[in-house]
Amino acid sequence: MHKHIGIFSSVCCLTLTVFSFDCAAEGLTVKNGWVRMPPPVSDSAAAYLELHNETSADVYLTAITSDDADMVMLHQTQHDQHLTSMVEISNMLIPANSDVNLLPGKHHIMLSGLHRTFSANEQIFIQLHFSDGSTQQAMLEVRDPRIQTSVDDSGTLKVRDVTSTLPAMHDHMQHMHMGDSR
Repeated sequence: MHKHIGIFSSVCCLTLTVFSFDCAAEGLTVKNGWVRMPPPVSDSAAAYLELHNETSADVYLTAITSDDADMVMLHQTQHDQHLTSMVEISNMLIPANSDVNLLPGKHHIMLSGLHRTFSANEQIFIQLHFSDGSTQQAMLEVRDPRIQTSVDDSGTLKVRDVTSTLPAMHDHMQHMHMGDSR
């Protein structure tokens, strides 16, 4: 009987140690990740997601990696009069008890050197690395930019073709980052 109590106590202590070690990662969540389906001739794609920091400490997103792409960068879209450009940034603050959304026309993740052609409804996996040493894996759904889906309050899926309302797609292979020379 005492042997079982000792084993139970050891397991409880080990469990508490593991959970206390992962507490920082527990408070960081990633939701609603998606990738804009790239044209078949492109090996780059933009990704978007929501980051939730439910901890009492600020944390920075410091790196992003993926087995599906050669390079993954964090970009900020800058609008300067009639010119829009993408600037690579080295990290992103996720304030304590706050949400940060990566959205089209704002911040986004750039996947370059995709290892294959992706179609709508496929998945791309990324790993997000944070300043507290934690990592989060996120699954991003590849979406056709011409089709928008949403779920209304009753839980009904709504599908809408927005082909006629889309501006010309920005070709990420043709833009320059700040500091690039050609």
